[in-house]
Amino acid sequence: MTPGKSTPVFWCRKPSVSACREGDNLILFDADRAREKVVNRAGAAVWAAMDGAARTEDLAAALARRYDAAPTDDLSADARAFAEELLRDGFAAAAPAPRSTPLPAEDWSWLREAPRALDLSLTGRCNLRCAYCFYADEMVGRRDLPAERWLDFFRELGGLAVRSLTLSGGELFLRPDLWELLDGIVAARMRFAILTNGTLLTEDVLAQLGQAHRRRRLDVVQVSIDGSRADVHDASRGKGSFDRAIRGLRLLKAAGIPATARVTVNRHNVGDLEPTFRLLLDEIGLARVGTNDAMPMGTGCARREDIVLLPEQRPEAMRTLVRLEKQYPGRIQATAGSLALWHMFREMEEAKATGRKTRRWKMGCLSSCGCMFAKLAVHHDGMIVPCNMLAAAALGTIGETPLREIWQDHPLLKEMRARGEIPMDQVPGCAGCEWVPYCSGGCPAAEYTRTGEMNVANPECCYRQFLQETGDRGQETVRKQDTGGSHGRPER
Repeated sequence: MTPGKSTPVFWCRKPSVSACREGDNLILFDADRAREKVVNRAGAAVWAAMDGAARTEDLAAALARRYDAAPTDDLSADARAFAEELLRDGFAAAAPAPRSTPLPAEDWSWLREAPRALDLSLTGRCNLRCAYCFYADEMVGRRDLPAERWLDFFRELGGLAVRSLTLSGGELFLRPDLWELLDGIVAARMRFAILTNGTLLTEDVLAQLGQAHRRRRLDVVQVSIDGSRADVHDASRGKGSFDRAIRGLRLLKAAGIPATARVTVNRHNVGDLEPTFRLLLDEIGLARVGTNDAMPMGTGCARREDIVLLPEQRPEAMRTLVRLEKQYPGRIQATAGSLALWHMFREMEEAKATGRKTRRWKMGCLSSCGCMFAKLAVHHDGMIVPCNMLAAAALGTIGETPLREIWQDHPLLKEMRARGEIPMDQVPGCAGCEWVPYCSGGCPAAEYTRTGEMNVANPECCYRQFLQETGDRGQETVRKQDTGGSHGRPER
């Protein structure tokens, strides 16, 4: 039902809808109904603003910015009309303004019947032993699921209209039946991306990967690179791994296969970030590179004191990455780690100073984590988990419980989705903090892994703790408008 004009709502994009540019237009695709909608530049501005915390006036402000004009009643009416059109056509949702009591998971009526995407670890075997792998020793020891079980699962996913898979391990190129598995994914009409350490990428492997039917469905191959030279990279991933990984990246580029890299910031490479990104973006010529931080999970739990950034290193990592982000606009991506945290802390500072909301789902409530509304993960033995970072939170096993049933009814997923309705001032250790109205508690994975508790804040994402640990240097890093870069676009 279309909300009345007096009804306060938050506008949000349907999780089943993806968007891509086509000339001056934006193409919206609803995976639930296999429907498309074409919107113009003005419509694209309104669509981009529908972040789950946007009221109608926020949509009007986005439209005004698009035309470099002041918000008016006419613009507000136009924004509402377009938002209601998207709502009627099934591309958007209008959620009631937040209530003070937690919502049951059943109130997420817009949740699609199955996840849009899955992360699959096809094997526990690996030729390296990286210091911060999310796979703990006890997980590596489990037996790989046989090919026929995976193929049955791919057929199940195809019937649920799952759109894409991200494939990893272990090291997936150690599976001798990998090409059979990829062909099963193609047959189920899904796309796939590959995460690899890059050391096993050879001309023969790329010839197999580049076969036309596989290449059409392949989005990207991501290679882990943690330094600009062997002594830095190999310190975390093993002797000889750097040279082989870089060779693999160059082979991907030469073969015309879309490639990217992921840089995991840790205690030993924080001083090598600039040369690393120059190597990947300038010398090798990758279009984009991702980054995150080493976390005390999996094998990293036992090696925390060797891999996790020291408090005095965190401002250094942030300043360097922000400077690089300005130098290479649009080419460095981060959803977690130092760069993502810097952006989150800046948003919190700006929200506190101006009284405006942040772009995140909600301010002042625990993060419910977007993954819980869009994807799941599966380990190499068939165990289904909410995400790779929640490696021990078992939801079921493929082939035993239908994925649709797990997605819609599992109590842990319901709890995680409802987590976003818990006010931060009710979270242990957070009451009285000046940042509570602007905080969302961070990723739940680390604390769940450490304590088994879901509804707690992650200290790795705590701004108060960051300021306490880093002092004046941390404050300057976040609050200073210019972080040292002299080139690139000005900050928003």
